[in-house]
Amino acid sequence: MMILQIPFHQMMLAATALLLSESEVVSASCHVLADGSEFCEYRDACVTPGLDVIFPESSTVHLLPADSNLHVAASSSYSQASATATWVRNGTALLMGRDVMPEGSRVSNPFHFAMFAVQGFTAQRRLGMEAASFTDVMVPMAAASVSLWQRGLLEVLFGASASLVFEGGVQEEPPSAVRCFERLVVSGRSYELVAGAADAQRLREAVAERFPHLGSLHHQQPQHVTLFLRTTSRSFRNEREVI
Repeated sequence: MMILQIPFHQMMLAATALLLSESEVVSASCHVLADGSEFCEYRDACVTPGLDVIFPESSTVHLLPADSNLHVAASSSYSQASATATWVRNGTALLMGRDVMPEGSRVSNPFHFAMFAVQGFTAQRRLGMEAASFTDVMVPMAAASVSLWQRGLLEVLFGASASLVFEGGVQEEPPSAVRCFERLVVSGRSYELVAGAADAQRLREAVAERFPHLGSLHHQQPQHVTLFLRTTSRSFRNEREVI
């Protein structure tokens, strides 16, 4: 009789691999950028109408990016939720982080919203995705409170073809509908907006593509001077003129 001595941790890993099928485990890949900001990519994760994330019961991944201010729902609800959910099998969805500022500041403050939105744009490019390739962009705000300039920024960053989903779910679906994604990217907050020169250049290119006429203006004399006058809070008081 032959006796084999196997290290305990290797035995446990082998047993876990036998018990859990690949389809039951969410694979995650998180990226920390030079400015300390973070975004993560998940497989087969679900999102509630309130934009909480549900991971499978068997998943060993229950972490979201730092500063995303999002919540993880109970994994025990995954089996039932995913069985009746709307599945997005092709493409990649983005779930933006949540701004925890008061509602009024979230709507009017351009920098706070951009910290989460631009981080999603950076994640898209860092993952090697084509521009404007997110099928869904989920924004943790009520649709009624999203301003015109915020929608405009989302269009510049992610294109007009992306489906915008706001807190409360998709209008055409039941209020309790859960949506599951074969590939889901969750963005945190970037206090610097961009992590470096390469990301800044990609952002400029996205703006130039959205507004091609701007490319011919850099040789001309300025026609207008834009001043940001701060008195109390960082917010637009003439939003329609800015847009």
